[in-house]
Amino acid sequence: MPIANVTQTPSIGGETQYQIQIPPTSMYASHAYRLSVTAVGGNFEWDTSSAGGCCGGSTGTNWVRGRAQSYLAMPNVSFSLDNSSTPAAPLVTSPPANTSVTVGQSFSFVAAASGSPAPTVQWQVSTDGGATYSDIAGATATTYSGIATLADNASQVRAVFTNGSGSAITSAATFTVTPAPAAPLVISPPANTSVTVGQSFSFVAAASGSPTPTVQWQVSTDGGATYSDIVGATATTYSGVATLADNASQVRAVFTNGSGSAITSAAALTVTSTTSVMVTSTVLAPKFGQQTKLIATVTSPTTGTKKVTAGTVSFFDGAVPVASATVKAGKASVTVAFAAGSHGITAVFGGSGAVLTAQSTLFALPVGQAGTSVVMSGPLKEKAGLPATFAVTVVTAAPAKGVATGTVTLQDGAAILGTVSLDATGKATFTTIAFAVGVHTITATYGGDPNHGTSSASRATTIS
Repeated sequence: MPIANVTQTPSIGGETQYQIQIPPTSMYASHAYRLSVTAVGGNFEWDTSSAGGCCGGSTGTNWVRGRAQSYLAMPNVSFSLDNSSTPAAPLVTSPPANTSVTVGQSFSFVAAASGSPAPTVQWQVSTDGGATYSDIAGATATTYSGIATLADNASQVRAVFTNGSGSAITSAATFTVTPAPAAPLVISPPANTSVTVGQSFSFVAAASGSPTPTVQWQVSTDGGATYSDIVGATATTYSGVATLADNASQVRAVFTNGSGSAITSAAALTVTSTTSVMVTSTVLAPKFGQQTKLIATVTSPTTGTKKVTAGTVSFFDGAVPVASATVKAGKASVTVAFAAGSHGITAVFGGSGAVLTAQSTLFALPVGQAGTSVVMSGPLKEKAGLPATFAVTVVTAAPAKGVATGTVTLQDGAAILGTVSLDATGKATFTTIAFAVGVHTITATYGGDPNHGTSSASRATTIS
C-alpha cells in the first residue's frame, strides 16, 4: 500500500525524524494494517510501542512518528503498509445452544468463532452421548438448519472451526425432539397375579402417547362392576403387600394426557394362605328363624399334628358381618338364624403367631320360607241381616320362628268379601252382613311375606 505522506526532519545530532501520514479511508476500518520500516545502515525506533501495528479500525488520519539514528551515515529508511492480518487460530465466540422442537418442525443451531484468516466451519453430530462425532454432510455454514425427526432426539451437535493456524471446537448442544401429540395407547396390560398372604405383589403396565401420559391405578372389589382410584399408585408399577382383603380384587391402569385416556384390561389378584378355613352348618337348609350353628375348622401346617388353639374367626354373610368366635381345638362356631333366601357364608381367621390369616371359600346356605297355617273362627249359623265376624290367625310352623306379616283375603266361594292386614301378633278380624240365606263356604287365604309361605283355611256358615 502506498504511504500518503512522509515528512523527514533534517538530521540533528545524527538523528533523522520521520512523520508518516496514513490516508483516511474506510478500507482501513475493518483491517489491521502493519507499518513496516526498512532501515539500511542504521537503527530505527518508533516513538510509541503501538506504532508497529498501527492503523486498524479508524477512518481518520493516522500519524506515526519515528526516528533513525547513525553516527557514521544516515540510514536509508523506507516505509510500507501490509494489509494482511496477523494470522490467528480460531477462537469460539458463540457456541450453539440446546434446542427442543416437535417432530416435523424446523430447527437451527448457530455458532461463531474469530480467527485470521476467517475459519471454515464443519458441523458434527453424535448419537452416542458425545462419545464419537461424525461430520454432517453439507453443514458448513455458521448456521446449521433442518427438519426434526424422531431419530434426531437426544443427539448432540457441535461446530468445528478451522484455518491455517489451527482448529476450535464448540461445546456440544443437545437436540431434543418430542413426538407429535398423540392420545395414550396401551401396549402392555397388567397380568393376573397370585401370592401368599403377607407377600409382596407387583402389577406393571405400559402405554405410548405424546406427551408421556400420567398413570392412575384403580381397584375393583365387586368383580369389575365399579372401580376406585388407589391412593398414591401413579407409577407404571403398582406394588404392595397382600392381605386377605385383596383376594379376588381386580386392578387396572388408566393412562391420560392432553389428547385423551386409555384403560388397560383388568388383572386379578389372588391371595392364598398356608392356613385353611372350612365352613359348614349343622342345618344345611334351615327355615326362616330356625337356628343353626355355623362351624369354621381352622388348620395350619405350622402346628404340625396339633390343632390351632388361638385366634378369632369372623363369619360374614356376603359382606355383612354375622358374628365372631374364638378358635378352640381347631374350631370356632356361632349359632345364628337367617332370613329366607340364599346366603353366602365366609369365615375369616385373623391369624395367631406363626399361623397365617386365611379365608374360607364361599359356603352356600339356602334358607327357606317358614311354613304357615291359617286358623279361622266364626259363626257356624247366623241370621240373615245380622253381622258375622270372622277371626283369623296365621301360625308359623315349627321349627321356624317368627310372626307372619302381610294380609289375609276372605272369600265367599269365588266372591271376594275383603282383605285385612295382620297385626303384630299375626291376627286379623273381618265382619260382614253381605250374606243371603243359605250355606256359605268362607275361605281365608294368607298371601305370605318374604319369610313366610302362603296358606289358607275354610269353614261353612249357614245363614237362615
